[in-house]
Amino acid sequence: MMKQKILVMMVLVVLGGTTVLMAQPENPNTITAGLASMGVVFSDTTRLSGPGMVTAYERAITRSFSLGLETFGDFSFEINTYNNTAWFKGMAGAQTRVKWYPAGGPFFADLGLGYAWEVTDVIRDGFLVSPEAGWKIDPGKPGGFVIIPAVTVPVFIGRDKGSAYGSSIDVGLHSTISLGFAF
Repeated sequence: MMKQKILVMMVLVVLGGTTVLMAQPENPNTITAGLASMGVVFSDTTRLSGPGMVTAYERAITRSFSLGLETFGDFSFEINTYNNTAWFKGMAGAQTRVKWYPAGGPFFADLGLGYAWEVTDVIRDGFLVSPEAGWKIDPGKPGGFVIIPAVTVPVFIGRDKGSAYGSSIDVGLHSTISLGFAF
């Protein structure tokens, strides 16, 4: 009798796990490209962050979770009032993103982990952690054209090459809007 109960439990667990993996949306893939609008970065010198490009691929695992890859490039204009100087700077990077759609709806929260390179008067590279919240708008029928507005709080933990300071931590606030296609 005990062996039969264990066997029934194992079959239910296997079938339940299979059902969760098969509960994907009709269009599990999404490819997007977008513009990161003006933002701000808080560090040793506060700076405005200018327009940048964001491209991403997202694959739905279930109706509530997805995994994705993202690349980005960001350019900014920095004003240092202490030295009375100004210059352009740039950042590029790539990251993996994990998205959670509460109740399988259009709103999401996600976390990105990746690596970034920054070029200014010094060259920096480092680890990037970027939590994000947004809305995946799918007008019309499911699939096809999508619009994704989002707000991101990137945290860059890097090391300065050629600087006496060695390392730094920058925290930012950016808004993005991406257009894409779900298939």
